[in-house]
Amino acid sequence: MELFKKAKTIRLRTTKDKYMLADDDEQSVSLDREGSTEKAEWEVFLTGEKYIRFKSRHGKYLMASNTPFLEGVKGKKVVQTELKPDLDGSVNWEPLRDGFHVRLKSHTGGFLRPLGGLPPWRNNITHDNPHRSKTKEKVLWDIEIVENLPSYRKTNSDSKLYCMTNEQAAYPIIYDVEPTDVRNQSEAVGEAFAKHVRKEGAERWRDALKEAAG
Repeated sequence: MELFKKAKTIRLRTTKDKYMLADDDEQSVSLDREGSTEKAEWEVFLTGEKYIRFKSRHGKYLMASNTPFLEGVKGKKVVQTELKPDLDGSVNWEPLRDGFHVRLKSHTGGFLRPLGGLPPWRNNITHDNPHRSKTKEKVLWDIEIVENLPSYRKTNSDSKLYCMTNEQAAYPIIYDVEPTDVRNQSEAVGEAFAKHVRKEGAERWRDALKEAAG
């Protein structure tokens, strides 16, 4: 879990050096050796103390479905889905460290599993609960961090609040402020910023009126 706490965007790579891709149909996922494409990039969201969610470039979330991959096969499909209120934890994944690798456990107790062999198994992904030792090794993933979350920094200058934007997300970066002060604040950052803007606006109007009055 520690590995994901500082990550904003990651790639998931198998032990066979294939990457999990979000396919262009915005529903399926697959494996490919080409990891430089945006299809291989997944945004990370922490959920609670031990779960994470993966968001594709299409704005869909990685979901452990209840649909069998094939009739009579134990493994279930892994798909992209929109985030809906009625989802029963199927978009939550629990990362479990295994040496230098990670296993990703679904809400059903299965693990995110890359498939090989002949079609239709080749380059597909399921989630199931492996029992044999060789199968257990196949559910191991390597994590490549593409982008880290911005961190808080301190300087010797006056305390200032800056907001660095990335697409539609905004992250506050606090200078010269203790983390405990940030955690204990009772007012939302947006409300505090709005008050600051109103105060500055009032001061500008006052200065303009003084200048007009001579």
